[in-house]
Amino acid sequence: MNVIVITPPTTEPVSVATARRRLRITHDADDQLLADLIRQAREECEQYIEQSVARQTLELVLDRFPPDEIELPRPPIASIVSVRYVDTEHVQQTVDPGQYVLDNASRPGWLLPAVEARWPETACVVNAVRVRYLAGNDPGDLPLPDSLANGILLMVQADYEGDPLQRQTVRRAAETLWQPYRLGMGV
Repeated sequence: MNVIVITPPTTEPVSVATARRRLRITHDADDQLLADLIRQAREECEQYIEQSVARQTLELVLDRFPPDEIELPRPPIASIVSVRYVDTEHVQQTVDPGQYVLDNASRPGWLLPAVEARWPETACVVNAVRVRYLAGNDPGDLPLPDSLANGILLMVQADYEGDPLQRQTVRRAAETLWQPYRLGMGV
């Protein structure tokens, strides 16, 4: 199972202004650096908790359809953009949205064939199935929980201050803050 980021988040869950306040930076000369550090810390957070914290377009790539449901990694899942596959004639096709149902209340999310529907047959080729979907919270959704934001800000601070020894300690502290949100830990 391979997940590709098609469109990264356009808005980070922690702002540069928030990072500046946290680090007591009074100038804007390092804003691009802070933006890069926030992106990097958000990506580390997402990797650790196995969820998306900022809205992004992802694509799950499979060699074939499974017999039943398809697990969609990196929830929360907002919507399905498309389900494409290479048919037995080696022609790319798109599954009609009426042929599947999204379970985005579960974590991870699931894509299931609709009642009385089945996944189509695919050619025997690698990456025959591609499920593109929106994952993560939209900036207008509920704000990022404080413990996730604080973990991201800890990582930004450690990287900004540039102490590699401190970074390992800070990483453990951030993971402690993120732990309750780790997929399978009861979120």
